Amino acid sequence: MKIFSSLLLISGICAGLLACEKDSTPDPTPTSTNMTNLTASTWLYENAGVDADKNGTIDLPLTATEVPPCLADNKLTFKSDNTAIADEGATKCTASNPQTSNFNWNFSNNEKVLNISSPVFSVFSGNLNILTLSSTKLTLGRDTVISTIPMQIIVNLKH
Repeated sequence: MKIFSSLLLISGICAGLLACEKDSTPDPTPTSTNMTNLTASTWLYENAGVDADKNGTIDLPLTATEVPPCLADNKLTFKSDNTAIADEGATKCTASNPQTSNFNWNFSNNEKVLNISSPVFSVFSGNLNILTLSSTKLTLGRDTVISTIPMQIIVNLKH
């Protein structure tokens, strides 16, 4: 009789579990996309350097001489309508430059490439490889050749 009662109890639990409807309430925290990550807030310069072996990490950091404070304090704000604003920050490299300038941007190659229409940080424009894009970090790379040696220039931005 104990075995029968146990089987009946287990059958009842299984039937109850199978009868439950799946919760149709949407997930309150949807998965982030590159668009939402890129446009969430203003990006600030973190660091830059040369990736000699092209593995996505900086092998030779750029110094303050190579990226002066007047560039390192610049800010980038990307908008979902594919426009953006570059802000010169607290210090300008050229006093006569406007404080802000507008540019256009778009994704290509399945959102693995960011195309920027005008130079930001004085050197980055055109197609930039997206090495990392999260809610807090944006790493962009540009392939180049220096003294016949192929390498990548990397810039890291943060929120």
